[in-house]
Parts: sequence; structure tokens; C-alpha cells
Amino acid sequence: MKIYDLRSDTITKPSEAMRKAIYNAECGDDVYMEDPTVNKLQKMAAEITGKEKAIFVSSGTMGNLIPMMILGRKNKQVLLEEESHIVHYELGGASSLAGIMPLTVKADRGILTKDIVKNYIKEQPYYMSTVSIVEVENSHNRHGGSVYPIEILKELYDFTKSKNIHLHMDGARVFNASIASKKSVKEIASNTDSITFCLSKGLGAPMGAMICGNKDFIDEAFSIRKLIGGGMRQIGLMAAACIYALEHNIESLEEDHQKAKKIAKAIIESKIGDINLDNVETNIVIADTKEPSSNILSKLSEQGIKASSFGDYKIRFVTHRDISMEETEEVCSIIKKL
Repeated sequence: MKIYDLRSDTITKPSEAMRKAIYNAECGDDVYMEDPTVNKLQKMAAEITGKEKAIFVSSGTMGNLIPMMILGRKNKQVLLEEESHIVHYELGGASSLAGIMPLTVKADRGILTKDIVKNYIKEQPYYMSTVSIVEVENSHNRHGGSVYPIEILKELYDFTKSKNIHLHMDGARVFNASIASKKSVKEIASNTDSITFCLSKGLGAPMGAMICGNKDFIDEAFSIRKLIGGGMRQIGLMAAACIYALEHNIESLEEDHQKAKKIAKAIIESKIGDINLDNVETNIVIADTKEPSSNILSKLSEQGIKASSFGDYKIRFVTHRDISMEETEEVCSIIKKL
């Protein structure tokens, strides 16, 4: 039986051309900062985001944890949306390792606005903790790949700057957000103090993420990375895959968005779930199902389709480069028959 794995875009595998780039990578010892391929990747990431400096880390989780460890203190809070990746999928690292307390707030489609945030930024007596970081997610995973409108982000950033509060973006899928919003990653990142983005999702690299920010911030990130066991040696092998991804795999994300729309339309037509088609902006489709999600996933699995449960009555599909447009059409045909 043919398998269509739409659980996540993290399941993408390196293409033959990417594997050749890995094979031919020039390597050195990255703890000594002597791996030329890593150095090239870090320079590329800084240029793409318009930041002064960048650091290569093993994962998006590490990419979010390190900024929390740099900026967090035990009497401080990070303000973030209640469905954030940091809250649900990073094992409480912000509190257990960075010593900072997550302050979660509800926001429509995960978009924190100035008007929401300002209600939590206030002078406090010495015995109450205060917000030192605001974290935003773009695109937002648990809100179906929602994209930050640039005007809302800019207004929020101007506000946090005026309050001397650091704005960090979990931009794991920021290239998807960039394509969907028709705003460059540099323009998006210009409205943040730091940004993390992943290379192992839709871009198709086997591992890796980047943290980008000003020089002092990233210099400290190097120390924190070593502290938590993230110092790597001849990691140019993986950096070469990431460089290949940045040079060759960004434009195809647009096709992943088109695939997501097709799947969303098939779900609506099949009547197995409800979706607002306008909310399918990137490569993530989350549907509210009319029967338990476990039942739907079981029926899909019988037809070779792998998707994820996002609640008792929610399912998620994530399109990616390893499922072609033709295969997406096949998935849609199966869904319509359910």
C-alpha cells in the first residue's frame, strides 16, 4: 500500500543533490569556529535576516531555549500565546532550564497584538515578576500555519522597544510566512530583536536551526550553546545540507501551500470536518472533525494516509516537498470518498 505521510514537514528526507552537497562538504572543528561550511551558513543566515550575526544550532527547540537562557531570570516572565510551540512541545525548557516563567495569553489565530500585550506590561511591586521577553510564532503551528500581518508585528515591536522588552520570534517556518505574506524574511526579522528559523522542516535539511540577532546576543549564544551540550565538531556536513536548502528549496514552499489548499477543499467537500479556507495560508491544515479524530485517523490510515490528532475532534495535515502535487491529488480523492 502506498503511504502518504502528512503528519509533519519534519519527515522530509535529503534529496540526492543535497546528499552530494553533504558528501562534498569542507569541514573543520566548529567549537574552534574553524568549520568553513558552518561559517558560511551563519553568514548567509545573518544576511537573509538582516541581523548582525547568526549561530547554527541542532534544532528549533534549542533555537528557542538559548534566547530564553540569555534573557531569562528567575524573577522574570516570557509573554507568549497559549498555543505556542514553546509551551506545548519543548518540555518546559523555558522554566526548567532558563528559569523564566511563561505567561500565556489567548490571541485570535495566535497573533499577539500591541493591545493584547500592553495589558501585561506594567510596573510591578518588587514581590511580583515582570515581563522581560515577548515571544511570537510565525507561522503559527497550532493555529493552522497562520501568518503575522507585518503591520501588527511592526506595531508590537515598536511597543516592546519603547518598554525595553526583547521581542523574540520563533520563525521555525518563517520562509512559509514570507512567501504567504509576500514580505521578505529580512523585513519580517527587522521587526524582532532575535529570530530562530528551522532548516529541517519544509526546506528539507536533515537537521538544524539558526538563531539570528545582534553581535553581543549571538556571542553569548555561543557560550550557552556549549553549556547545554550543543558544541559540535565537524558539523559542516549538516551545514552543507542547510546551505543547499537555502539556495534551492525556498521557492517550492509556494507549491506546498497550494497542496494544503487542495487538501482543505477536499475535507470541506467530504464533510468530514470544518475549515475556514481563508485561514489556510501556508502548508498546515487543521480541521474540526464531526466525529472523534481517532476514528478519522483510523480510516485515513487504512488508505495509507498519515495525519495527526490535534485534539479529540481536530486533525492536522502538513504538506511538504516529499509529497508531490500528483500524490496530493491522490490524497484528496481518498479523502473525498470517506
